[in-house]
Amino acid sequence: MEKNIRILIIDNSTSNTNVLVRRLTNEGYAPRFERVDILSKLSQQLQHNTWDIIIAEHSIPRFSSMEAIKLIKAKDPDTPIIIISDSMNENEVVDTMRAGASDIILRANMSRLIPVIERELRETQIRSEKRIAEEQVLVLSQAIEQSRNLVFISDSSGVITYVNPSFCDITGYTAEEVYEQTAMLLNASDESVGSWNNKKICCSWHDQQLKVVFSRENWRGEIYVKRKTGEEFWVLGSISSIKNSNGDVVNLVNVGEDLSELKEKEVELEHLAFYDPVTGLANRRLLDDRLQRQMNMFQPYGRAKRLGDSRGKISALLCIDLDKFKKVNDTLGHGVGDILLKWVAEIIESCIRDTDTAARTGGDEFHVLITELECEDVNIIAEKILTGLNKPFHDGKNHINVTASMGIVLIPRDGNDIKELKRKGDVALYYAKDNGRNNFQHYKDGMSLEKIEQKNTKAG
Repeated sequence: MEKNIRILIIDNSTSNTNVLVRRLTNEGYAPRFERVDILSKLSQQLQHNTWDIIIAEHSIPRFSSMEAIKLIKAKDPDTPIIIISDSMNENEVVDTMRAGASDIILRANMSRLIPVIERELRETQIRSEKRIAEEQVLVLSQAIEQSRNLVFISDSSGVITYVNPSFCDITGYTAEEVYEQTAMLLNASDESVGSWNNKKICCSWHDQQLKVVFSRENWRGEIYVKRKTGEEFWVLGSISSIKNSNGDVVNLVNVGEDLSELKEKEVELEHLAFYDPVTGLANRRLLDDRLQRQMNMFQPYGRAKRLGDSRGKISALLCIDLDKFKKVNDTLGHGVGDILLKWVAEIIESCIRDTDTAARTGGDEFHVLITELECEDVNIIAEKILTGLNKPFHDGKNHINVTASMGIVLIPRDGNDIKELKRKGDVALYYAKDNGRNNFQHYKDGMSLEKIEQKNTKAG
């Protein structure tokens, strides 16, 4: 198979050129060549074409090989130049090689031509590949240096040998502080190991590195680490191995994206999903979840335990509705109404335990889930809430007298279904309103909204 080659020949002799071309053809080359014999033509060829190799006669009438070398090196320093001469003294050889010639072949020894050309083509390819590799390394190094993610390189045992500027910015460590250290300095505290926001987490980057070395598989995942200040934060980490020719891991490339802002957003979104934005109390979704969990606790005890758990404790759901709240919104505006709702939330939370759940489930509707309490203590908490809400509310401009009505259902006595419990709680709530407001009523068998309506109809 013919080997294509592009050759620029500097010679004023057509016969010399033909001899060169024949030699190349006989050795299996398919040369594409041009011949020039003056500087202007040489300059044009260098400007408009790319050459694999340049062969120049040492001395021709119009210019010397030294002039040609100078012009060629200025235009394309990587193209190999072979000088052919009838004879050259030692000083000429030294000067020509110093000027940039790749080799010098005496015309009496032209058998060297093909081996020299093949050698120069190989070395040119090697130089080209090396230059491309160096350029790639330069691009990669610049990308790493300018990356917003933390990057560090370690040996197979995890000892850090390089960190980029973002590593220092994100972790707070200087490069000097981490060299010869391991990623253990990024470990979160022991108290954080196990869970974060109820999620299982990974807290040792160094442990993940060792797993990559032994498994020979790259790793990617979320990891909880700490800065030099001790502040803990999330990163999306990746660990990639660099192997030698034998397949052994010799280095580890570690990259981490700071997820602090993303995790804050995640917590914020989760809070919005489960909490009321006005009062900060649990919303209906979170209340129902906790209510269902509470009811599930009583199910194993069966019908014989419907009045309480095995220790005689019960749970209760308090259904609270502010009296005449609509009037506050209509007369003073929703801004004042929201301030009042926050105040109500604070009163309710001050009257219950940390294990209980206060929720805003509607405009002026609140629910309180009380767990594991004696039956008589439910009334004490209910009375405490109503007394707290019975105090005048002041927003700096307005003085508002607030009262509330409350219906109470006991768990599991009054039902084992969320809808059933809430319905019965609402019925008891309306009995409280019908009883003059500002009081609480326990749900009792036989209570119904129809009976209240019938009573009011007869009274009317």
